[in-house]
Amino acid sequence: MTFTQAEFDYLASRRLVRLATASPDGVLQNSPTGFSCAPETGTLDIYGRARGRDV
Repeated sequence: MTFTQAEFDYLASRRLVRLATASPDGVLQNSPTGFSCAPETGTLDIYGRARGRDV
């Protein structure tokens, strides 16, 4: 999926996004997270306090 310029403009006006995931056993999680837009590469870079660790 590629973001349009209008979508990047909208995202750039936000401080947080929500990242939804599902674990292998089907448990859903929907968490606010920090991010930055990179229109030149067509990506969103996601970051957060404990990303990648179980807390």
